[in-house]
Amino acid sequence: MDLIPERNPIVHAEHRRETLRQIILPFIIGVVLVVLVVAAIVIFATHTLENLNRWASVSIIWMIGPSMIIALILLIVTLGLLFAITRLLGILPGYSKIVQSYFTQAETTVSHITDQAVEPILRLRSAWAVTHRRGKRVNK
Repeated sequence: MDLIPERNPIVHAEHRRETLRQIILPFIIGVVLVVLVVAAIVIFATHTLENLNRWASVSIIWMIGPSMIIALILLIVTLGLLFAITRLLGILPGYSKIVQSYFTQAETTVSHITDQAVEPILRLRSAWAVTHRRGKRVNK
């Protein structure tokens, strides 16, 4: 059974410092900033209508930013797909012609096989129709 090796105290201390500096501290600063912005909006929104109009405009600006970023990402994805499809259409016709020739060969083979399978039945029905018609003529 393998035993877990002991932690290196120097590396562990460095990891704790980096975790605090790179993860926890930015998260706390972000939460504090959001709380301050919300508090400022609430404070200024409860005063005169002039400030309310200004904050409404600021809110709209903050709502437009993420929407534009998402729209830009979608535009880039759409342009990438358009470019890929255009390149694919430049390559595809040659290969599609090859595939189409295989399907044409398969169609010809299947048609020939089905014609051969149906031919005896058609000959039998034709002979029966001729015999049946002669029988009707004889009866008249």
